[in-house]
Amino acid sequence: MTYVVVSLFIIIVLISSFSKAHTRKQKDIRSRFLINEDEPTDDDIKRVLDAGHKIYAIKLYRTKHGCGLKEAKEAVERIG
Repeated sequence: MTYVVVSLFIIIVLISSFSKAHTRKQKDIRSRFLINEDEPTDDDIKRVLDAGHKIYAIKLYRTKHGCGLKEAKEAVERIG
């Protein structure tokens, strides 16, 4: 029983730290590119993609065009 509780605690700590690191990374990307996430432009998406941040480019594309994940992924892949 103790091993289960300790294991669960370790898993929760790892998930929490991953989430914080991921949030920090997104903030770093936003500040580096000076992007308004509420109204991204096509140039913003291209700059982020050219810098190697495909997932963030997909997120911006979805925000700009209001489409689904699959459509945004395919569109970003055509861009880059």
